[in-house]
Amino acid sequence: MKSKDKNLTIVIVTLVVLAILVGRWFQQRSAQAPVAPVSTQGIAPAAPQATPVPVESTAPALEGAKALTPKPSSSFSVVIDYRKSLAQMIEAGGYDEVEFATTAERFPVTGKGEIKRELYLVKFDKPMSNDEIIRKLDSQGLRAATIEELLALGAKYRDEQLKYWIVSFGSSIVLDDGLHVPLLSGDNRGRYFSLSFFEEENVGIVLYRFLAARK
Repeated sequence: MKSKDKNLTIVIVTLVVLAILVGRWFQQRSAQAPVAPVSTQGIAPAAPQATPVPVESTAPALEGAKALTPKPSSSFSVVIDYRKSLAQMIEAGGYDEVEFATTAERFPVTGKGEIKRELYLVKFDKPMSNDEIIRKLDSQGLRAATIEELLALGAKYRDEQLKYWIVSFGSSIVLDDGLHVPLLSGDNRGRYFSLSFFEEENVGIVLYRFLAARK
């Protein structure tokens, strides 16, 4: 009886081993079998990704010049308080250096009360005469900004003058050595308000931003 049980155990173990070996053989064959190509017949091609469409600026476009849009509204909203003296307007800007030549005698405050105004920064892409600058602005319903408007911009948007030089051509004056314009400028040392010599047909005009307002 014991001999029969022993033989039965051997048979069962043998069958189990054979089953394991056969299973491994089928796994190896499946792994080595080539993958049949998938037919694309009747399957619609994937839709191409949409190309982003650039959004055009709504800032006033100038022939021979291009308007900048540093703000989503394409303009800078300021309030000019004409009740302040020029010295108070300058002080409101918190400038690190101020040109002594920017005096109330040269730039008397002429407005009255408080006025809210939208201002624009305009960049010309080529040298041009002073008269051409005025005509280009005028053709788009703009005028060159005044010193009061420039100071209002400098007081509210203090970082703008660190990006580029901003001039108020509407308050330009002629001194002994030529035309001068109020200027906001800056560098890594600070922010400056000055009266700067402006050379006509200057190739450096591309470095300036001309502050303008609607007429």
